[in-house]
Amino acid sequence: MSSIAISPVSSKVITLNDGNKMPIIGVNTWNLATEDLEFVIKGAIHVGFRHIDTSVFNLNEKQIGNVLKTLIDEGKVSRSELFITTKLPPTANKPELVEPALLESLERLQMEYVDLYLIQLPVAFERDNSFDTIKVTKDGLVCLEATNHINVWKKMEDLIVKGLTKSIGLANFNQNQIQNLISNCTIVPAVLQIEYHIFLQQPILIEFCNSNNITVNAFAVLCTEDMLSSSHFLGKRLLPNIMEVAEVKELAEKYDKTEIQVLMRWIIEKNITILMRMNNSSRMHEIMGIFQFHLSKDDIQILNELDDNFRCVDLSAISGIENHPEYPFH
Repeated sequence: MSSIAISPVSSKVITLNDGNKMPIIGVNTWNLATEDLEFVIKGAIHVGFRHIDTSVFNLNEKQIGNVLKTLIDEGKVSRSELFITTKLPPTANKPELVEPALLESLERLQMEYVDLYLIQLPVAFERDNSFDTIKVTKDGLVCLEATNHINVWKKMEDLIVKGLTKSIGLANFNQNQIQNLISNCTIVPAVLQIEYHIFLQQPILIEFCNSNNITVNAFAVLCTEDMLSSSHFLGKRLLPNIMEVAEVKELAEKYDKTEIQVLMRWIIEKNITILMRMNNSSRMHEIMGIFQFHLSKDDIQILNELDDNFRCVDLSAISGIENHPEYPFH
């Protein structure tokens, strides 16, 4: 199992199965307003965060590249200090499109390589002119395409050989899909990025990743509270505000921490890394506080018992995606 080292925020890292080091906390830039992105990236870098997560469908790779280039040129941070993650979009889930898609992302990011490249979804969509647009039918359904995970993964492995990425991994894949790759690959996925919070704990999948030394990277860790202004992907079933859950509030009072700090610390205690929204400086400093305490085993178990198998990020909001044979959440 990977081991987490705890020290100042910029050096709080986890060692991946390929030997590369990934910061425990990353900046989640999905659905981040364009006018806020520069402030968030600059502020996060200033206080010590180094992991920036984006994707083609975030529609902000170019802006992130501009901000980071400015910071690098000003000597505020070096490229070697940064950990940049982007993703192969489902519109490029074909072997012959893997490298071209990454090259386009690198051009927008103004970088020669990324630190982590993930297959964003196990399904494939037909693109409409560019990788960031999906072709849809007249009925509004996404146009699906066949994909072969093993053949795509072989091209992902080639990206490491070519120096275009340091590590490769997956996002939103289920256990059977991951096992299929492990059984047929040269390089085991280093990271699995999934939705993870007290209402969606997926213990069998987490144990599977641990047993295969795959680092889990959690998004939507505050459930609906982490979705900001977007309701497009919110699950249809309502649950209490995650920060108003009685057990969470009681533990926050017990440890003299905020509810967010308790929820994040619970995840860190499980050796799981986190993507987090940092839409203001107070949130950035609040996040840094999660390294100042530990939860007891009994208190971890209290939060474990809140699991409800509730998926906050509802991919079925993409009309027609569930018809794909590789849809991961049937």
